[in-house]
Amino acid sequence: MPTFRCAAAALALLALAGCSKKESSKVVEGETVSKNPLGLARQLAKAGQDFEKMQKDLENMKPVEPVHFSELIRFLPDAPSGWESEAPKGSSNTMGEWSFTEVSRHYTQGEKRIEIQILDWAYHKELYASFFVTAAFSTEDTEGYNKGIKIGDDPGREEYKTTSKHGVLSLLVGKRFFVTITGENIEAAELRQWWDRVNSAGLRAKAG
Repeated sequence: MPTFRCAAAALALLALAGCSKKESSKVVEGETVSKNPLGLARQLAKAGQDFEKMQKDLENMKPVEPVHFSELIRFLPDAPSGWESEAPKGSSNTMGEWSFTEVSRHYTQGEKRIEIQILDWAYHKELYASFFVTAAFSTEDTEGYNKGIKIGDDPGREEYKTTSKHGVLSLLVGKRFFVTITGENIEAAELRQWWDRVNSAGLRAKAG
């Protein structure tokens, strides 16, 4: 079901790993992947160093009880003028020792489609390794781009296909809440416009 896609993506990452205005937030893009072997080796070495620093930050991270979906839903934006939206959906789930919460909402304007999902990672540090490494790199070609980015203090990835006008923006807010914005039949700039509508300041405060 669509509402579980973000949770599935987060669990896939686990397998791989074993209040200023947002308009003023600095945007930093990941380094373009080098096609030169020596350049690529240098980039991988730097990524390894960054990963070690990140590991130190995560050493004292302890899992917490995820926010209940009924509370997390309020961080999803209402439909802006000219758009329609479905009622938000949410779920709180437990899988063995794992507990997570996911909420989502769909928005439409003609042929345009936007889905916003928020997943509470609840400080399960096993999820973080692959995410932080991939957020450091970028690629771009005639079909579009796939960029590691950082907006303010929130790292993530931004992908866009120029032909299909399909885009995805994913950001980790407050080292806890994984926000994914998926768009169909949109322009690339609209991803960040929708990001500005998410209550990221509230999420950051909730993360503590």
